[in-house]
Amino acid sequence: MPPIHTIALHFQGFDNATAAFLVESSAGPILLATGSYSTLPTLKKGIQALSYKSGNIKHVFQFQLSPAAPF
Repeated sequence: MPPIHTIALHFQGFDNATAAFLVESSAGPILLATGSYSTLPTLKKGIQALSYKSGNIKHVFQFQLSPAAPF
């Protein structure tokens, strides 16, 4: 299994509110759940702390979890 790194995004000042995940792969680093635009500076710092440059990330998967709508 490839290494998976958690990057805390500190959304609105909360330590455990949101996180992004960087997966190391043979195709290069893969970024999952990048968070909102307001957390971009924190995300970039987290990527750099893992010895990657944000410009080298070619695979990004963004998703949002939300409560299911009633049917």
